[in-house]
Amino acid sequence: MRGNYIVLLLLFGALHLCAQNQLTLDSLKVQLDYAKSDSSRIKTLWEISDYYWADDLRQALHYSEQAMELAMTTKDDKLIGISYQKIGDALLYKGDNSNALKNYYKSLEIIEGLDDDESLFSLYHNMGVLFGRILDFNMALSFYEKALFVYNNAENKTIPSMGQIYTLYNSMGNIYDEKAEEETANEYYLRALDLALKKEDHQALGVIYNNLGKLAVEKEEWNLALAYLQKSLESRQRIHDLNGMAKSYNNLTQYYMLVNEVDEAFASAQIALELSHEAGAMLTRLKSLENLSAIYQSRGELQVALDLYKQYKELNDSLINESSIKKQTELQVKYEYEKEEKVKEAVRQKESLRYILVISVLTFGFVTSILFYSLAKSRSRRVSLEKKSLEQDLDLRNQDLLVKDKELASSVLFLLKKNELLTDVSERLLSFKKKISPDNQNSIQKIILDIQEGAKEDMWEEFEMRFQQVHNDYFLKLKEYAPDLSPGEIKICTFLKLNMTSKEISAITRQSVKSIEVARTRIRKKLHLTNKEVNLVSFLLDF
Repeated sequence: MRGNYIVLLLLFGALHLCAQNQLTLDSLKVQLDYAKSDSSRIKTLWEISDYYWADDLRQALHYSEQAMELAMTTKDDKLIGISYQKIGDALLYKGDNSNALKNYYKSLEIIEGLDDDESLFSLYHNMGVLFGRILDFNMALSFYEKALFVYNNAENKTIPSMGQIYTLYNSMGNIYDEKAEEETANEYYLRALDLALKKEDHQALGVIYNNLGKLAVEKEEWNLALAYLQKSLESRQRIHDLNGMAKSYNNLTQYYMLVNEVDEAFASAQIALELSHEAGAMLTRLKSLENLSAIYQSRGELQVALDLYKQYKELNDSLINESSIKKQTELQVKYEYEKEEKVKEAVRQKESLRYILVISVLTFGFVTSILFYSLAKSRSRRVSLEKKSLEQDLDLRNQDLLVKDKELASSVLFLLKKNELLTDVSERLLSFKKKISPDNQNSIQKIILDIQEGAKEDMWEEFEMRFQQVHNDYFLKLKEYAPDLSPGEIKICTFLKLNMTSKEISAITRQSVKSIEVARTRIRKKLHLTNKEVNLVSFLLDF
């Protein structure tokens, strides 16, 4: 089945209107004319859209868009959210994945904020279908599992969309088939089939039988495959599902070609071409043209085969061009969704990461205490030496200077370790963000921001004091030589005096390495080193 992805979407309202006669459609249009409220008109427009799903996707999209225009005037979030999904459904079936994804994403932003299991279940399912269409199988399974989670935790499992849980099982079977896990796919299809038979849902049965038939073809179980494909066609004929019927005839065509029954293949392919044209299903029509061209070629009627192939190529190029135009939009919308999901995932981690956060904070406190203790002990040792060696010679003074340089290094090390620890805590929180529920995202995000804010703090004042004790005239000379140096540039000069790299300075100041490099260029200019072959660090070391 890989390469021919068969899906089944969940619909709100009257899911089987397509099986009813013209009288039903006329009744709905009369109901629309006499609707007394905007909400009633919107829901009737949804029903009319559902009616056209089987045989006219253009009309289905048209009525969904009318429902959206009216929903926008009501400012009712639920009506707007479902209308976005209705438009996305029609676009998805038409093969317009990028615009379908845009509408689903808008729907998701609204519906996830509502207490509406039915709408959320349906939307998660259909977004899984979309990601399956664009071959992102991991994302597809992720949405299917979200839908299953909503179903398992719903108080009322009899509401329309959840009553059709078999459509979700069918979709999950599709993904496992795409991943070449045929046995798992077959299990999900059979589970879906059993429930759909009990509901007598012929729209669903048409899709499920079709999937089972194509899976049997892959396994070369020819008799079983033919039985399933014929049952799929019968189910779709019962509800006059033109696009579905065209797909079934295409699949029968391929079956007959594989078993070398060319006449049967030819008859099926011709019917598929007519039905796909009537339904306005371009992707299905494309497959019909390809099948017919191959059949005429096998029969030696090369000119007809060539003419059909030219039609196939022209339609295929048109669809490819349209797809390439939409691809950037599709990727952008997907990126924005994934970015939004990352934020939500961080919040979902709040409860499970609380323990890790406490341990991390305690660890940070312990490390900080050790560093402060080390500094205090070093300070005490220095004071003791100063009291006992008031008249030490040059060698002793140099040794004292070395001790102070080590203290500066300890201070720098403390700043580095502190910022590295806070950064590590933030990264560990982010790494667990996918394991918690959406409701907790805002809280964990605030925790991460608080930690990052703490990482911005430094100990510059104490460090500056220690630095001046070792290099007591450095700042004075620097200001006299270049009075227009900013405080931030003086800090960087100080770190360069200690022979620190841009990366190490970046870790302490929380600026990017690129920003440090730009600052170094400005410093060179203010120190009159531009266009001179003089190393900035060497210049400051000798300053």
